[in-house]
Amino acid sequence: MCPGESKTSKRRLKARERWLAALELRKKGWTFERIADELGYAGPAASYKAVMSALGEANREPVTELRELEAARLDHMQDKLSENIGPDKDDGLPVVDRLLRIMDRRAKLLGLDQPLKSEVEHTVKGPLVIMRSKKDKEVGDE
Repeated sequence: MCPGESKTSKRRLKARERWLAALELRKKGWTFERIADELGYAGPAASYKAVMSALGEANREPVTELRELEAARLDHMQDKLSENIGPDKDDGLPVVDRLLRIMDRRAKLLGLDQPLKSEVEHTVKGPLVIMRSKKDKEVGDE
């Protein structure tokens, strides 16, 4: 695909149709060589790649849709809970706790949090390697 090319360009749509046709033929039991001949791929390897790409895309679409649905649900819950916070509301701490949980769930769902980094210190004593986090190190244990 060309960088900056529209996802709905004529060329992309034609390529996608060919992908899907390759997938359908494979589901019917056609060999990759036969698919390549039928659809004009350079060879069996190219038709294999097309089928695998179509499968990957087919699996990704429902996951993306589900992720978007879950994010919308979290947005709705957050909006409703936010109505219960303010100077004129009673005991807002449980609501704040729930809001923070929703925000945490959204961050996990959308992959917004970066993985935690931790340092690990190790000491070799004979054939045994003992590993522990620097935060677990006790005073005078150097």
